[in-house]
Amino acid sequence: VHWSGRSVILSRQIFPVFERLLEKSLSRDPVASGPYLEDTTGREAKDLIRELREAFKAAGYSDQEAKALVHNVRNRGYHLGVSAEDISVEG
Repeated sequence: VHWSGRSVILSRQIFPVFERLLEKSLSRDPVASGPYLEDTTGREAKDLIRELREAFKAAGYSDQEAKALVHNVRNRGYHLGVSAEDISVEG
């Protein structure tokens, strides 16, 4: 995944979570519910989002930048904080 000039490596378990966030960002309702994300692995959404944010921090993003990329919408789920067009996915 490439965002803001940086490359981020996502595990096979976390990539589908990110992919679902991208899909939702292009839909009429851009908020991905916890169960929608949990369906990718059966693990809790909060744990999946934490690991996704950790992957961005490992690529050199600050904690604030990682939280801006994927943020919590209280009582609804998670929202991709940037335009899907600003992110490229390879291979």
